[in-house]
Amino acid sequence: EAAAAPFGARYTPNAASINGEIVVYGGQDWQAVDSCEVPANCTARGLRSVWKSSDGRQWRLATEQAEWSGRALVHGNAVFDGEIWMIGGGLKASVAGSPFVETIAEFTDIWSSADGQTWRLRAETTGFAARTHFSVLATSNGCYVSDGSVGTQGNVSNDLFHAPDCIHFAPIPVLAERPVRHASSLVEFNDSLVLLGGPQAYFGAVNEVWQYCP
Repeated sequence: EAAAAPFGARYTPNAASINGEIVVYGGQDWQAVDSCEVPANCTARGLRSVWKSSDGRQWRLATEQAEWSGRALVHGNAVFDGEIWMIGGGLKASVAGSPFVETIAEFTDIWSSADGQTWRLRAETTGFAARTHFSVLATSNGCYVSDGSVGTQGNVSNDLFHAPDCIHFAPIPVLAERPVRHASSLVEFNDSLVLLGGPQAYFGAVNEVWQYCP
């Protein structure tokens, strides 16, 4: 549909559909290199631009500088109560002495927007430990956050959180045998949550599928 969209190359951006338009927001890139691989000397740049399109071909800039700090490493999207929600996030880049690309920033604030152009702060903290590469999902029952890397990329979790209003998150008990993971996919299916895939730490993607019935 578009060989070179104007929002440019970006790592783990978010995309949502609202008011008949696709909205692309957030993500990160790296300065000095196109892709940050150890031992590359790369600096992470969190992107704050928001782009919109009614057809996926023609894009227009909604804002160059959204109100939230530039961030990435959130999987999925949350469209709830007529607004797009930005919940936490972070950045990663190569770190001296580490054999892997590592977490360099984590955010715990929550923002929402009815149009992708103007955002308002809904909470300064998510109520759960800051993390990256987690999955978000909005349902008629509120918003969910699953798994992710807490503090470092290697400290992966099997956490599950729920907020009826997308703001006040509380933990949901999970089975201890459910594998830890990050960068998974979380979808709603027949009034349940389905969690698919996701690597365990730096290696070993999981191919299990888990279902949660609220």
